[in-house]
Amino acid sequence: MVRREIGRITLLIDEEDGTYDLVWGGRSRLAGIGPWIRMGTGGDYRVGEGLRFSGWKAEKGSDPLGGYEEFLSTYDLTAGTKERGNSITACLRVYADRPLVYAAVGVSGGLQLDPECLGGMEVRGLPSFKRGTIFTGEPRPRRGAKGPFPSEINRVINVHLSRPDGFPVGACFLIWEDDDSLPHAAVPLNVHGLRGWVGVEGGRLILGCSSFDATCRVGSMPLAVLGFGDDPYRLTESTYRAALHLMGQPTYHRREKPYPEVFDSLGWCSWEGFKMDVSEESLIRVAEHLRRVGVPARYFLIDNGWLTVKERRLCSFEADGEKFPGGLGATVRRLKGLGVPHVGVWITLQGYWEGVHPESELFARYEDALFQGADGRYIPSPRSFESFRFYHDLCECLREQGIDFIKVDNQTDIVSTVRDRVPLDEAGRNLLHALQAAVNLHLRGLINCMAMGLHCAYHWLASNVTRDSEDYRANDKDRAKVHIMHSVFNALWFSQLVYPDYDMFHSSDEFALSHAVSRAISGGPIYISDVPWEGINTGLVTRLCLRDGTALRPDDPALPTRDTIFSDPYTEPVPLKAFTRAGDVGVVAAFNLNRDGAEETARVSPGDAEMEGEGEYAVYAYLADELRVVGRDESVERTLKELDCELFIISPIKEGFAPIGLIDVFMAPKGASSVDAQDGEVGVTLRQGGTFAAYLRERDVEIYADGEKCKRVEGQPLKQNSFTLRDGLLKAKIKGKQLTIRRRRPSNTH
Repeated sequence: MVRREIGRITLLIDEEDGTYDLVWGGRSRLAGIGPWIRMGTGGDYRVGEGLRFSGWKAEKGSDPLGGYEEFLSTYDLTAGTKERGNSITACLRVYADRPLVYAAVGVSGGLQLDPECLGGMEVRGLPSFKRGTIFTGEPRPRRGAKGPFPSEINRVINVHLSRPDGFPVGACFLIWEDDDSLPHAAVPLNVHGLRGWVGVEGGRLILGCSSFDATCRVGSMPLAVLGFGDDPYRLTESTYRAALHLMGQPTYHRREKPYPEVFDSLGWCSWEGFKMDVSEESLIRVAEHLRRVGVPARYFLIDNGWLTVKERRLCSFEADGEKFPGGLGATVRRLKGLGVPHVGVWITLQGYWEGVHPESELFARYEDALFQGADGRYIPSPRSFESFRFYHDLCECLREQGIDFIKVDNQTDIVSTVRDRVPLDEAGRNLLHALQAAVNLHLRGLINCMAMGLHCAYHWLASNVTRDSEDYRANDKDRAKVHIMHSVFNALWFSQLVYPDYDMFHSSDEFALSHAVSRAISGGPIYISDVPWEGINTGLVTRLCLRDGTALRPDDPALPTRDTIFSDPYTEPVPLKAFTRAGDVGVVAAFNLNRDGAEETARVSPGDAEMEGEGEYAVYAYLADELRVVGRDESVERTLKELDCELFIISPIKEGFAPIGLIDVFMAPKGASSVDAQDGEVGVTLRQGGTFAAYLRERDVEIYADGEKCKRVEGQPLKQNSFTLRDGLLKAKIKGKQLTIRRRRPSNTH
């Protein structure tokens, strides 16, 4: 074995077979790293099985990620008559200043490889593996499937791994933890039109890629970035940022793209309430009813059912004349006249589920911008920028009718169409770049949907909101559990690229509270789908936004807590816990999603919200209306029945004071625009009048609302400009926005 030290990583090279072992933190992490390829005629070649080691070399270099040493092992093909004499090169680039490894494979001689699984690298052993979570498509056949690649059409799911096995191809992301509790991550790369992936099988880690195009001759296969660290959140972000750089920056990190302002308000969507029966009159009736009951929905999304279609194919950019007799524009004008300032519509990337109808006027007009796929569908052309005219004219037509944004569905479902005609990732890039260019010329927002495959996710250069789970389904207990779980877990990797959209929900749903709390912490759009005259929970809905409809979103999308990342809250007796922040205040939500309905105990500490100070914290259980003072690593417990939840607001105590926020809304800390504590006085500016809560050490205080002294009351409901203070929990209800708390000098007791 040859030993090479590169920064904190040690690489061991076996001079007998050219494979590598990787050591980090004094422990063996990856063992027996070597290349493999799958021939188009069938059969896998790997080290010692058709691949004969012929030598290795190392080269030093640098790029914007820093200095590195690149190790290249070469193998000759020994099996087969046509292939003999060709060579394979395995590349590991190890960075000196950061614990990152780039993996790639080179192929000489224009070998005909299996386009579904071209090849890549395999890690024959993970000697310190303890547990992991893999993010993969649904384990069911895709449209036009020819191999084991999983379907990603409607969702990517998180699967807990007690050993690296069971998912050989196609995963979007893998994070695992070794037996010393240090986390590692594998992020696939999409380059040269190839779609990268990771897999685990028989104790092995597999890095691979696919083109889905048998006419494509592959020379270089960039595979993945492997990251090593001690913090799962910093690890995930740094590994994704490195991956984006190594792919040539096909998109920006979520933090570097603007959030669409149109989704900063509460919205309403037609799908779950009306399905295909949406019409002008149903939309107007909903808008009138919401206005009457005081639900301030500030955007309407007209989902599937509005288009002119035949045989599941698009015939026109115009609305269905029977459902919208005055045209789409007339409906939009009526909605905006009823106080809905923004209106959006739904469409698919292909035009409609089965593309554009070949006998339609639309086909005749855009034939040169369309493409007949291997599955017979006519879709906007995935070659170069040929589809731009189609998307441009669609978005222009919508803008002229008053449409503000668009939801584009079914994005990953292009594999069967482009197979053997255009490499998959190239097709995804071309279609999505043309779509986003058109949207950004004419509209104010885009929701990507059914789009979690990496041939879509890596190409949202100019969009920043995407659904991150399967569809919501009203009053479905089991779907509610997995929907919330998948939404939160997927945010771990998906929020590196976009803001996650948890989909619509009914406020009248039997399980609406957990749905609502999950949307409140999501960081993405919040929109309901009730048919209001059949039932709507206005008290629940108005906890998601201000009275003017402004949605109160946390600073970042909620992520699973450290003790949740490697668990399965659906099959194991543990709650799902997710955390986010609102300024200096932490927010943790806990959900009982147990498959069998078993009662669970949620234990939540300030550490769960990644609070860093070692002082004391006020922990407010929002739904229980209870406050406790704890240290950073002390827990507050709540018993949760099936599909129960609790929302914990965790505020650091400074000089005997800790703000909780405007408790009329779930995201209470966001209900206060400023809190200024100094010289024994606290000034609070609320975003609207309501009930402000805080921890206060003093027992004797004076409260002023817009300069008027408030009355202290105990044991009775709060009225305007009154307050209570009991066991450290201050609640003040005020009509205006300015609150002043005058305190005695802080004491040394709680």
